[in-house]
Amino acid sequence: EKLYNKASRRDPGGNNAIEKNDFKASLNALAEVNMPLTKLGQLIDDNDETLKHFLISMQEDLLKNRCLSESMQSRSIAENLLNEIVEDPSDDSAFIAVWNVVDLLRESVILTREKDIEQEAISLSKLASVYHRILLIKSRAKEILMRVMHLAKCLQPRNLGEEKWFKRSVIHTFSISGGTKEKKEDAEKQKERAKYLECLKPKLEGFKG
Repeated sequence: EKLYNKASRRDPGGNNAIEKNDFKASLNALAEVNMPLTKLGQLIDDNDETLKHFLISMQEDLLKNRCLSESMQSRSIAENLLNEIVEDPSDDSAFIAVWNVVDLLRESVILTREKDIEQEAISLSKLASVYHRILLIKSRAKEILMRVMHLAKCLQPRNLGEEKWFKRSVIHTFSISGGTKEKKEDAEKQKERAKYLECLKPKLEGFKG
């Protein structure tokens, strides 16, 4: 009974901490409940369906919360590393460090996938920002932003207008779309110019000699 009470105490998996994006508090809460839950699993009677269901449900919740907490942790490390790069971009190791940031954000995305739509969108929006603003790989940034916008639609009818990750993603999307449009227009102008020069070619030939 004591083990059950410890395992089922209020907010055993750090849900409140996760809502506040406090991954440290969440990981601490998970560590506190892990031992009594493990012991409870060892002592549980196979015929006690109620306790078995409770144990399975708790394990699933804790796994989800651990993934989300570790995702936030990876994102936090990536942000701190990115701040260091911005402060001293001339450092020879800066380029390698940027790819470390990318790896951390990818890990953050994987940990959230099919567990929390908004947390996945937040991690993806930061990853898109790195590709767009630092690595200047616009095509990859655009792919990621399309995924972010899809996830944003899944969160409807919630109003995301004040969410930083959503506003950042919208700004980047317009920026990339504008750049793509300009490149397309330049390419079309080059084609028109090529056609015009092709028409002038016979006339220009007459000036030779």
